[in-house]
Amino acid sequence: MLKKKNIYVIFVTVFIVFLIILSSFLGLITYLQWRQLNFVANHYETLERIDTAAYAKNVQIDSLEVKPGFKGLPILEGRISNRGKREVVSLTLKVNFLDSSDKPVHSCIVYPLEPFRPPNFFKKIQLMRFVLLKDALIHPRGALHPKKTARFKSALWLCPKKIVKALKKKGFSSTPGEWCGKVDAESVRVRLKPV
Repeated sequence: MLKKKNIYVIFVTVFIVFLIILSSFLGLITYLQWRQLNFVANHYETLERIDTAAYAKNVQIDSLEVKPGFKGLPILEGRISNRGKREVVSLTLKVNFLDSSDKPVHSCIVYPLEPFRPPNFFKKIQLMRFVLLKDALIHPRGALHPKKTARFKSALWLCPKKIVKALKKKGFSSTPGEWCGKVDAESVRVRLKPV
């Protein structure tokens, strides 16, 4: 015959086993969802690399100029032309500050078609995957249509103090290894609108 104490022990044991099975099941579902999300994000990154390799030659960057902005913050202004047949949804440029022998002194990354780009440390957080997928699936307003040209302005947040001082004073150097006031840019990532 079962005593009241034994019934409580059996009930508590069954309840704990039920909670363990439930948490294991929820953990499995979460893992499968995370894995699928990771797979889709990697797929979009691979497509972006392929788009960049195939389409970067159709994106022309010109009229680049660095001007002082608010409190001396350098602002890059320029023009982007899409000479291809597909719509460019997102573009990443590597901007090089050149010396008198046209060698890069400093480089930074800008996103001219996007009004706001989160800092790079967010990419290390797994929740950023949701934002990347949203960006890939939803058509942003800053897309560049085929055979069109657009002007852009981008803040250069992490410029060295030497470059900021030279820009403020318009005191550029002709010595090798120091910024002479010239910049150039190259497309490092291009994302096209899905067909």
